[in-house]
Amino acid sequence: MEPRHAGIAGGLINASRQVGGALGLAILTTLANPAADRVTPGPAALAHMATAAPSPRR
Repeated sequence: MEPRHAGIAGGLINASRQVGGALGLAILTTLANPAADRVTPGPAALAHMATAAPSPRR
């Protein structure tokens, strides 16, 4: 590579790393979200837990 193109090549590499990281994070988040929904209790379960818990002593 010619030295005068080194800056352009470096910028292209950095930009592709940024895009790749953002895309990888988006894919990982998309795949992890349904799994988190299965283990996280919904509003009805949380309300039930709040009413079923014994009241703290004073």
